[in-house]
Amino acid sequence: MTGAPSFALDERVILVAGGGNGSGRECALAYAAAGASVVIGDINVTAAKAVGDEIASRGGNAAVFEYDGSDLDSVRALVRFTASEYGRIDGLHNIAGNPTLHERDLDLLSSEVSTWEDAFRSHFSAYAVAAQEAIPVMIETGGGSIINTSSGMAISGDAIKLGYQVGKRAAELLTMHIAHAYGRQGIRCNALRYGVILTANAKAHLDQAFLDDAQDRNWLGRLGEPRDPAGAAVFLMSDAAAFISGQIIEVAGGKMSGIQG
Repeated sequence: MTGAPSFALDERVILVAGGGNGSGRECALAYAAAGASVVIGDINVTAAKAVGDEIASRGGNAAVFEYDGSDLDSVRALVRFTASEYGRIDGLHNIAGNPTLHERDLDLLSSEVSTWEDAFRSHFSAYAVAAQEAIPVMIETGGGSIINTSSGMAISGDAIKLGYQVGKRAAELLTMHIAHAYGRQGIRCNALRYGVILTANAKAHLDQAFLDDAQDRNWLGRLGEPRDPAGAAVFLMSDAAAFISGQIIEVAGGKMSGIQG
């Protein structure tokens, strides 16, 4: 009789790029609770330190690094810090966004090219560079798991946030590329495609009428909380997901009736 699959992350090192707030914070805490040592990278170093302190107070191991996900050299420095600090990287979770885009990433005719470039850098290039740095380290120690963060807007064709939509779709294609190109070297890569997750950032920038409508049309009758992606993230980092790679997994409460994403 085969035993239950293991969700334990003991002796693993997981880097959460954007782990200071929201669902990144919840995933970092969940990884630590499952036994991993966690590196929390965030532009808000005070928030990142608070997560690290919470992990330590529960008997876990964490390190904190201040970085800017819109600066590719800063992304490289974060991954190199992790490898130097622990000598290995078993998991990379790309979750950081770019809150400066909210007021300027609009429709095609209302946005600047520089905004699209900023969005693409934050949601694709930063993820790709982090993986580019982490994958060789992972291969040296037998492989690893990468999670990229996407959004329902990657496939919805919304009339706003053009740069964000393109960046998130690119992150999904990056996910499949990594899974295909490096799978035989022990690298798994998947993406979590979020629905509406009620982070502080979302509450600050999404209209209440939109949130009410989205909740009314959600198949589970509610919107996501920052903790909701954490279970899927732990699963994908664990041996329980050893044969799962190249997948785009929705964390969205099913679908919202009447829209695609």
